[in-house]
Amino acid sequence: LEVLVAFAAANDAEIAEHARETLNTQDTVLLRETLRSEDVPKSVLSYYAGKLNIEKSLHEAIILNPQTPQSTMVTFARNTQDGELLELISMNQQLLIRTPALIDAIIGNPNRTSEAERRAAET
Repeated sequence: LEVLVAFAAANDAEIAEHARETLNTQDTVLLRETLRSEDVPKSVLSYYAGKLNIEKSLHEAIILNPQTPQSTMVTFARNTQDGELLELISMNQQLLIRTPALIDAIIGNPNRTSEAERRAAET
């Protein structure tokens, strides 16, 4: 997957398109297990976090994976349209303390739930 993610960002449009197509056709069950693994490359976590139209369980796996880069979490929190996923992020108080930009991203997202906003604001 790491190589495909690199190819998906390639300057060659044809290679990038084929890589994205392959990444989009991954088996959901296997992909979920991969995204839960602490051995998954950070680039793979970031790639799938940036895809807003994937199955919710995949985003949950990314959010719960301690290897997910903080910058990826901030970008995801800014862009997601799923308030429940923002709640899941807001439950990780240690991450919120380490990443003040994440608090701002949650509070600034119009799709946040009142619970996500409360947790982020309290931190």
